Amino acid sequence: MFKHLRQTTAILCGFLHLFSGVAIANESCSVSERQALYHAEKKEALPAMVMNIVPLGFGSYHQGDQVTGIVLSTIDGISLGLMFSGFLGGTYLNGNWGALVLMGYGFYGLVAGRAIGLTAPWIYAHFYNENLKRQLSHSSVKSNTQPMTVPLFAYSTHF
Repeated sequence: MFKHLRQTTAILCGFLHLFSGVAIANESCSVSERQALYHAEKKEALPAMVMNIVPLGFGSYHQGDQVTGIVLSTIDGISLGLMFSGFLGGTYLNGNWGALVLMGYGFYGLVAGRAIGLTAPWIYAHFYNENLKRQLSHSSVKSNTQPMTVPLFAYSTHF
């Protein structure tokens, strides 16, 4: 019974930590500890960019950027649906121009999704890493005003 209570409490503390402005380092951390924490938590853009070549925004989800992942999933889903419906329309209606237009819109949607998917990881990583540096600096650790999005289970909670 206590095991489930402890797990539930840990998950709730993780959510509170995720959505609050709690600094991840305290004033007693040395400079080397802060640097190690920065290098452990910083985001890399290249793996996410390579994964975003595949439709549906898998790289953005992997990087932790859910907003871009949802946008890419939506764009790619609509684009693939347009291409599929155009293919079916062209197959069953013997080359209707409307089918080619649908397939063209779907193709342009996939191209736009790839453009977003190849650039968004670099932007997200840049702003995330700058925010992480600011959180680990001496001035922002003392204040608790800058919220930071961190992975939910990145830090263990001890009772």
